[in-house]
Amino acid sequence: MDLKGVKGISEDLVSMDYYMYINALLSHVLNILGVNSYGPGLPTVVNRARSQGWKGPLVIAETGPLGHWQAQITNWKASIEPSSDQKATDLDRYMTQLKGKVQGTIIFYWGTKIEATPTWHSFLLPFSNNEYERTAEVLAKQWGGRLPNGAPRIGSLSFQDGKNKNRWNKDEVPTATLAVSDPNNDQITVRWSVLKERTDAAGDDVTSSAIKSSSNSGATLNLGALPTGGYRLYMAALDNKGAAATANLPFYVN
Repeated sequence: MDLKGVKGISEDLVSMDYYMYINALLSHVLNILGVNSYGPGLPTVVNRARSQGWKGPLVIAETGPLGHWQAQITNWKASIEPSSDQKATDLDRYMTQLKGKVQGTIIFYWGTKIEATPTWHSFLLPFSNNEYERTAEVLAKQWGGRLPNGAPRIGSLSFQDGKNKNRWNKDEVPTATLAVSDPNNDQITVRWSVLKERTDAAGDDVTSSAIKSSSNSGATLNLGALPTGGYRLYMAALDNKGAAATANLPFYVN
């Protein structure tokens, strides 16, 4: 039975609550129920399964921080990605809330494949030396271990010193400011890049040379050579001891 497209049935309901209901009906032949849920859906997933009639054990079969389909978007429909620090904070809170309520949690790891952005579903820095992000620290802690070296922490990343502007004409010179630190006082190296916003889920991002100047505290962009369209300014802070932090800012060139 396929209810997708039926009036009044949301995609979330079809993909989550509807299938939990069907599985509950089949509970006499099932030993355990696996449920996929991300971000803010995690704290309520157990209650939703119980409300659909499932009384047996639960496993979170696929999960992670906020999904790109759950995020806020710009007016040109670019999803706003949380920093690696925000993802770690959220994931730690969600997994703590699930303790004692589920039999286990399986994390979705997308490796170096790209979905929405190169960094959204990665716990290791893609296209580098597999430096781990703070989300990996959270997983180690939640599963009873620890990593010996803490990843850098991003305090803030914004355009024009916190102003909300994210659209510019080609003759403008945007500046991004960054606040980053390291819990172990390791020396940090910040890398900056600009990638064209993905418009085709099957396509590749296009790297563009639009960095006019950069440092560990920010970057200035040169928009003159960029065609009209959506882009992202990416930063990666590396502690040169195997850990990193990432964030990006979507922007649009008129």
